[in-house]
Amino acid sequence: MYKLLKQFDRQKNNQIQKRSPIFKSLLTIGAIAGITTVVMPFEANGQQCISPLAGFNSSNYVLDTALQGATNPTPTLSFFNGAMQFTATRNGTATWNLGVRVRSDAGPLIGNYLFLQPQNTNDYRVTGNSVTYELTFPTPLTSLSLSVAGLNNFDGTTVTAFNGVIAIPITATNFSALSPASPPAALGLSVIPPNTVVGTDTAGGTQVDTNSYLLTIPGPVTRVSIVSGKNQVGNNATNTIGFTTFNICYATLSGTVFGDSNGSQIQNAPEVGTNAGGLNAVLVNSSNLVVATTAVAASPNGTYSFNNVVPGNYTVRITTATATVGVAPPAVTLPTNWVSTGENLNGAIDGTVDSIISVTVTPANITGINLGIEQLPTAVGGTATSQTNPGGTTAVTVPTTLFTGSTDPDGTVDSYRITAFPSNTTSITINGTNYISGTFPGAGVTVTTAQLAGMTVDPIDGAVTVGIPFQAIDNAGRTSSNTATASLPFTVAAAATPSINLVKRITAINGTNITGFISGGAVPPTSNDGDANWPAPNNTYLRGAITCPTIGICPSVRPSDLIEYTIYFLSNGSGSARNVQVCDSIPDNTVFQPDTYGIGNGILLGWNVLNGALPLPDPTNSTIGPNKVALNNVPDADAGQFLAANVSVTNAPAPCNNGATNPNGAILVRLGADIPPSTLGTPTNSYGFIRFRVRVN
Repeated sequence: MYKLLKQFDRQKNNQIQKRSPIFKSLLTIGAIAGITTVVMPFEANGQQCISPLAGFNSSNYVLDTALQGATNPTPTLSFFNGAMQFTATRNGTATWNLGVRVRSDAGPLIGNYLFLQPQNTNDYRVTGNSVTYELTFPTPLTSLSLSVAGLNNFDGTTVTAFNGVIAIPITATNFSALSPASPPAALGLSVIPPNTVVGTDTAGGTQVDTNSYLLTIPGPVTRVSIVSGKNQVGNNATNTIGFTTFNICYATLSGTVFGDSNGSQIQNAPEVGTNAGGLNAVLVNSSNLVVATTAVAASPNGTYSFNNVVPGNYTVRITTATATVGVAPPAVTLPTNWVSTGENLNGAIDGTVDSIISVTVTPANITGINLGIEQLPTAVGGTATSQTNPGGTTAVTVPTTLFTGSTDPDGTVDSYRITAFPSNTTSITINGTNYISGTFPGAGVTVTTAQLAGMTVDPIDGAVTVGIPFQAIDNAGRTSSNTATASLPFTVAAAATPSINLVKRITAINGTNITGFISGGAVPPTSNDGDANWPAPNNTYLRGAITCPTIGICPSVRPSDLIEYTIYFLSNGSGSARNVQVCDSIPDNTVFQPDTYGIGNGILLGWNVLNGALPLPDPTNSTIGPNKVALNNVPDADAGQFLAANVSVTNAPAPCNNGATNPNGAILVRLGADIPPSTLGTPTNSYGFIRFRVRVN
């Protein structure tokens, strides 16, 4: 044995040496017939073949010890670690000579072999005086080959084979390498159709390399019966027959479970194998019964294989469940958040995506039975910064970040499916298309990451949160199992509070303008004339004095002096002031001047009602100037009115609403229109003034 293995190593490593016929064909050794203990050359055909490196004599039979009894020719013997059972049965008058035994070749090719030697088996095909050798295989083979040697002196064999109870046809094509071959018939072996090989009266029959043939049977094979005896009348000599090198072959199926991150159903770089944390590969036969199950190797390997598979039609599936041989297979179940992407057999894509692939097994290995799986993405929704609800039909942009927090563990998220019409929304615009509740597609709307930009919603009025439900879709085209929400919270602005700031000043005496500024007699300015929302600088706009005389501002007032009063108004609340009316009493000891700004016009309104700039500083009294209007003294269409002493007006502010509080008369100006709130003097129609004159008694 050692010599033979060393010779095999030399053959393998020396590339220029001519290969020995031993390693080109089946190996035959032994003085008569035998089974070798060397590596079987048939392994090169892509099958898993028994290679009895541990020795043919695996059951520790003592060499040259007869393995048969006087009554029962042999017990059932086991070889190849149980892969083959052997029984020999005598028929008719056949008896044992040296019987059945394991022997060892003493020649240059050392190895154990099975020695078979009955006698008194003349004309076995007619008389039935023979021995029948039964070879049975608990696991059906994909193919079987063996050499039968020692057919000299009219020895003969007849072969039948079975797959279960089904006969396997044996014809002349199953026999090959007849040595010596016929013709000449007198010196060689012949095939007698359909399944018998006989030898002639050829000398040298005890040599292993003569008087032999190769028997090859394609699988599946479960049993082979070889009947042997003498093929000549009256020849009762010993029938030495033997079997040499066996090749007991099975198919191996193998493949890879791979992380198909791009969904192509083919493993592309940099995709690697995976078991998704725990998967079993299950082999199922055409009767829907489990034949074998094996664990898928851990990532990044993902490989699996099935050995000892006989020809037939099968399916391979992967599952987290435990399968039991001999029963129906479990359903395909994958680890949480994993899904099937498709299967392929050496690149040929299976038509159904279900983690099940069909395989037809012949007597050859099959590789590349690959199953693709991938992890689903996870939709992660964001929440926008709270903002004031614009109200009405105003659209609000949806930030893309409310979607792009979604993740994919083995790829990228490249699109999103908005699954339903958003809550608290009157309309949504997606990729240029506007939808309302009644037009939103039932299957949702899918947008790419790039198309998220420009998405808008029109929220319903009020303090609401717009919720946009969506799922994430990865680059394999797989949709997240969860649905997230992109949220846009809206608040309602605090209720607007209008406010009017009034400042009254003496702005002229006897036609001479007072151009100075006294801040309500206080430093810093009082809250009324110090309001930052007056047009800047307010010490120019709010010219005049609070009282006269004022040193450096106005002289002392004497009887018959003409005094001009200006009432400045400013909208300084958080909302527009509506329906503003200003009523101011005529001071004691003075008389209202009714024709100051024209006959019957005793009131001047300076206000940017024409959206022009109010003049700064105020022009002289002799000219009304732009953005000023003279108001007459009677109640008519214009905004002004003079009320005589003790006269009142309904729905007017005090004292104009009660004549008893109006002893000297009063002016009433109805500004009417909304006055917007001022911010640092903007807009210009947020402030103005009312002016009139009186004469001191």
